[in-house]
Amino acid sequence: MALTSEECWVFFVALAVYAVQLVCYTLLFRRKYAECLRLLEEYYDEDQHARLRWTKFGFYAALSVGIAASLSVWLPPVAYNIFTVGYILFYGWFAGRFCNYVVKINYYLPAVTQGQEPVRLQAVDMAACGLSEPELATEKEHLRLALERWVAERRFTRPEEGREQIARELGTTKEFLCWYFKNEIGRDFRPWRVGLRIEYAKQLLAEELGISMNDLARKVGFATKSNFYGYFKKLTGETPVEYQRRIVSQC
Repeated sequence: MALTSEECWVFFVALAVYAVQLVCYTLLFRRKYAECLRLLEEYYDEDQHARLRWTKFGFYAALSVGIAASLSVWLPPVAYNIFTVGYILFYGWFAGRFCNYVVKINYYLPAVTQGQEPVRLQAVDMAACGLSEPELATEKEHLRLALERWVAERRFTRPEEGREQIARELGTTKEFLCWYFKNEIGRDFRPWRVGLRIEYAKQLLAEELGISMNDLARKVGFATKSNFYGYFKKLTGETPVEYQRRIVSQC
């Protein structure tokens, strides 16, 4: 049945409003995704793209399915039935992945609820300067010895630890830990710890020739193999497999 001019006008206005709504939700998702990623990487000091990749895929997949659903009324009956089955399967998968995130809530919640901006350099310097010279020297020596023990015990291989938790283990504060690395080490804590993990990985590659890359990534403290590969390549110029082949050939 053909639509009247008034019905066509209402239809196209509704379609335009729907399109604007989709654009607004997409922009909101992108902003919140970037914010969540920033909070996770600040808290855990590791690349979190791999952990959140399915979230982005899930959103855009659901967006595509939703748009297709709004257009499905014009499909032939057979195509509509096939689409309905795919629609149900997709949202079943999506619900399963969402439940998986709920199980891992203790991983995401501390970083997201913390909701703090990165420690500003000026505030960190003020925290350090609030100590007298003898107190500052004592704190620095205490942290130096604690870090030596921390490295000797290979606690840098423990994944999914926030900087605040590490600072508590070292007997200091997150602010003083940031100040110490900037002023005494000359680099941030994150690349320093990554360097320790890669050096340990190189040692294991030389000692355990049959080790799988997944096991190696977990042993040295990376939550995902992709993160491990990326950092190893960046710091050594070789993949772990290339590095192991080279050192074996030199033996």
